[in-house]
Amino acid sequence: MRYIPTRQWFIQRLIVSAFAMLVFTSIRNIVPAMSDDVATMATTGALVDHGTLAIPHMQWLDDQVGIGAKGRDGQLYSKYGIGQVILSAPLYALGKLIPSSPLVILSHPIAASLSGAEFALLLNPLAIGILLWIVQLLVEEKWGISGGMAALAAAFTTPLFIAARMYGSEITTGIFLALAALACLRRRLALGILFVGIAALFRPSAIVFAAGWVVLLIHHPRREWLRCGAMLAAGILALGLFNMMRYGLFFESGYGQQLGFSLQINGLLGFLVSPGRSIILFVPWVLLAVPAVYQAARIRDQYLLGLFTGAAVYIVVHAAWSEWHGGWSYGPRLLLPIIPILSILVAPWLTRRSALPLLLLGLVIELMTFRVSPFQVLQSALQSGLTLDQTIWSLDSGALVLQARSLLTSRDELSIAAIVLGCLALVGAQMYWRSRDFASNHKVNLPYNDTTAM
Repeated sequence: MRYIPTRQWFIQRLIVSAFAMLVFTSIRNIVPAMSDDVATMATTGALVDHGTLAIPHMQWLDDQVGIGAKGRDGQLYSKYGIGQVILSAPLYALGKLIPSSPLVILSHPIAASLSGAEFALLLNPLAIGILLWIVQLLVEEKWGISGGMAALAAAFTTPLFIAARMYGSEITTGIFLALAALACLRRRLALGILFVGIAALFRPSAIVFAAGWVVLLIHHPRREWLRCGAMLAAGILALGLFNMMRYGLFFESGYGQQLGFSLQINGLLGFLVSPGRSIILFVPWVLLAVPAVYQAARIRDQYLLGLFTGAAVYIVVHAAWSEWHGGWSYGPRLLLPIIPILSILVAPWLTRRSALPLLLLGLVIELMTFRVSPFQVLQSALQSGLTLDQTIWSLDSGALVLQARSLLTSRDELSIAAIVLGCLALVGAQMYWRSRDFASNHKVNLPYNDTTAM
């Protein structure tokens, strides 16, 4: 059935996106919290303050955790994508107009303007609203139902809840992967590949999502394959030119010996079952992908199968990386850019009554970080003698267990109240969108026609 936008759906999109922006702006970090974020902020400051991407003043951090490599000019450059820097630079410049002291972390100057850094940290809270708008639009166009439930699930019941408050590139990478999915839904496959290439400027490994186009291009003429191939080559070229600009070599990314991919089962098992990184544990509703894949295969939905293929390859490739766990993180940090894609693919199932326990579990897991930072909890655990591997694999010392213990021992009544209110709000939201979808079920071709499930 042809998609016909309505004023009501537009208003719903606006409310959900504005609500997310407001929430994440109010609870965002006011300084970078992780080494990746600190390095990106230093690069943003260097670009605006001095017109360069070099960050020699961050050598102290590179000596500790490895944030980049020396370029052909002998200066230190960050190994992280340029996209986040480009988008946040205007915000930093705007904040810099307000006189302030420099941003200093651990007695080291990071950027010339603290107010500029605080403005730059608005990027992800604003970007999450844009991402949720695209998610809702995709759900409407693909399924013919309102996309509010899928958007809320992605933002508040997954570790995107943490990413939206920080400075990492998970949210912005997710925006361009979602735009790629939207372009494909509108039969603009080459434009979709272009968006994947742009996503790779934020996180280079995002380029592997293009594997889904092998499925999407089936039955298309050769010229469409050539157009998509040209766009993919352009994305790879852009990454190579960025490498050459910093390091003088096309394939030198700044990761050096850290960039190691190999056939291993460890990362894949970690993403599936480890207590500290399992996508099934930290994004419980991802289990709904099982019936979604089955249904897509049964009806031979080329679009859904293409996106599933891209997401699956994305997971497998990241599982093969030597640092698949993403270092200090709460959940599968490296997989977060494809969470919005998964929410779109399982959107009709998210409004079923059977999905509610999975959504509530995901919400509780994320709201436990509302007041107690999971990174502070992890730092305390490592200082007490635990190893990073224990926080990933141990049942009694996993990141989730440590976070729950910290919440209980700190007696943080505000966090507990947020969990209770959040659960009540999610129940109400699911009931609302379930009733909306039921009302439109007879008008659209949903993957089910099960009125008892409503």
